[in-house]
Amino acid sequence: MHPRLTVNTIGLATTTLADDIAMLKRLGFAGMGLPVAKLHAAGWQKGIDSVRASGLQISTMLHPLWFTLHDRSAWESERAAIVQTLDAGHQLSAATLYGTTGPRGPLTWEEAAEAFVEAVAPVADYAESLGLPMLLEQTPPMFADYNFVFTLQDTVRLAEMAGVGLCLDLYHFWGESDLKATIQRAVPRTHLVQVSDYTIGDRSFPARSVPGDGVIPIERMLRWVFDAGYDGLIDFEMMGPRIDAEGPEAAFRRAGDYMTAMLQRLGE
Repeated sequence: MHPRLTVNTIGLATTTLADDIAMLKRLGFAGMGLPVAKLHAAGWQKGIDSVRASGLQISTMLHPLWFTLHDRSAWESERAAIVQTLDAGHQLSAATLYGTTGPRGPLTWEEAAEAFVEAVAPVADYAESLGLPMLLEQTPPMFADYNFVFTLQDTVRLAEMAGVGLCLDLYHFWGESDLKATIQRAVPRTHLVQVSDYTIGDRSFPARSVPGDGVIPIERMLRWVFDAGYDGLIDFEMMGPRIDAEGPEAAFRRAGDYMTAMLQRLGE
């Protein structure tokens, strides 16, 4: 597999951390994206120790739902949880931590943005002291209980306001307008790019496909990303009925082969 390819294990909901590590090593991936839920399920320190012993690079730590933006009384405990994840990431020499803003409740977009800037500032400063960038990711509106940025343009705008980084998941924004310009604006803050595909006609969510099986113009979008100066990791975030039906190991093997060839064509 290409050394810049990693697998985010968020799509492996029914497997253990030990299972995930064994599969990635069989497939020849050098790195993994690690949801905090996997560490909790394994036993926090036991999970950290097993990841360290595996020799796998941690491309990112997934800590979703950062803040309950309309409830300031929750921020202190939410900051403490993020710090715990940052400390685990630091122990694992993780490259990044990514997640979502949290819900805005009755706040307007602008009020939620102001609240987010205030809420995230102390932990963003702490993350910077560890050399572990915090990255925002957009989601579809059906994840309003996790996020309030649903377009790439809004996500870039909020990241600029808050002084945090970006995780670009191509699946979420491939159909947006003025995309090349938005990617060029986003890349200076981008520390992780995620890929999967969408097959026309799928209606369930998540409904992701192996890259190359769908209609997302992955190669064109990655060319824009690379031309704008991105030189980091490419993380697979794949889940849903198609991945389950094929089997994750077979799906990630095909994805790795397909993306290795694509990166070579792109000169990466």
